Amino acid sequence: MEQKETELSTRIEAAQNGDKEARDALIEENIGLVRHIVKRFLGRGYDPEDLFQIGCIGLMKAIDKFDVSYDVKFSAYAVPVIQGEMRRFLRDDGMIKISRTMKENGWKVIIIPETATELISGFGIKPFGDCVTMEQFQYFVISDQLHKEQLALHAAELVPENKVLIVYDRAVLDDKAYISDEQFRDTLSYFGKTEDEIISGYDAVLHLVSCAKGAEFAYNFGNAARYESVETAREKDDLTLRAWSRHPSLHIIDNSVNFEDKINRALAAIYGLVGQPAPQADKRKYLIAMPDTGVISGQCGAVAVDMMQTYLTASSPNVERRIRQQKNGSGYLYFYTEKRIAPDGTRWVTERPISEKEYIAYLMESDLSMHSVRKTKYRFSCEGRRMEIDVYPFSAERAVLFIYGTSPEQAAIPSEIKILKDVTGDAAYKNRALAKSQTL
Repeated sequence: MEQKETELSTRIEAAQNGDKEARDALIEENIGLVRHIVKRFLGRGYDPEDLFQIGCIGLMKAIDKFDVSYDVKFSAYAVPVIQGEMRRFLRDDGMIKISRTMKENGWKVIIIPETATELISGFGIKPFGDCVTMEQFQYFVISDQLHKEQLALHAAELVPENKVLIVYDRAVLDDKAYISDEQFRDTLSYFGKTEDEIISGYDAVLHLVSCAKGAEFAYNFGNAARYESVETAREKDDLTLRAWSRHPSLHIIDNSVNFEDKINRALAAIYGLVGQPAPQADKRKYLIAMPDTGVISGQCGAVAVDMMQTYLTASSPNVERRIRQQKNGSGYLYFYTEKRIAPDGTRWVTERPISEKEYIAYLMESDLSMHSVRKTKYRFSCEGRRMEIDVYPFSAERAVLFIYGTSPEQAAIPSEIKILKDVTGDAAYKNRALAKSQTL
């Protein structure tokens, strides 16, 4: 056993010194560890392949950072590193939508989470509270970011897919907003880099304008890494945009509509960069006579998903909260959704997976003036058009049909479906209203 550990340490040292064969061998030998950890994170609404991919990045981090001089088994060190990488992945929202949508269109997407949040929330290294100076903190951020970018490029070489997209949630030049130009140049110089070299390392930059500019009601102070006031966030956003202004493919995504539109515009920009049309986002909603769901399933391959949505008491006047339980094989998935309403009525919706324990705790905050909304959602496509039918237990004669894509009113629909009326935008047919009325 001792000889095996010595051999392992030798291979790790070789990998850390640039031996690609040793590194690949270590990954192959420990890939079972990643698969085992992935099983612990299943049932949270994410594809196992995405979790496996993130776990492999965690494994590569563990190989690079393991200190062979410590009397610790590599596996004991690697497990929390891999788990930490997955937990950071699961905390994301908009990036997840980008990943899922691109993957549905044949891309392997590698997402690198925000480095500053990792350092503050995961390692306790922060530029406030008498920990380290801002310049020292940005040194740590840039060091870790450069390392993660190397890992991502290596991971892209390992996956079997030909189409690979690497998305960084913030990148090196973002750090220029927090220190002086001279301090930034000196820090890059320490790593043997110049600003021009950094800029050339990214094919494109999508600057998603801070919610502090135009969507202040949605600015979230709940992020432990977001210690800035709204005013400071606006200033840093301007400085970040200035830092990236020389990039030849800079795209600015503002807060002109709502969060969903913002992410859809970011997606459209990404699809444009890779030379493909963006997925269609328009959606219409119709009240229909109850169809024979057995026929729909047989003819269109509809897949049925049982779910239950429960509204929670409001945490503030402009925030709506709800939780959802969704059938997944023999188990369930659980989600928490928050809708922030702007003064002009526009809505920003964010959603994240939660554990069963969290779901049960949230049930204690249920709004008792409303019923839980139970339904079975049938998902299918007709002549290339995505469609969904929601069937509610309180309505035996009617159901709700969703049609997605450009000009949905012109879509061909199965002959089994009889449309009664278009209820797009009709408040009476929104889930919140159904939670009160229990009628269609």
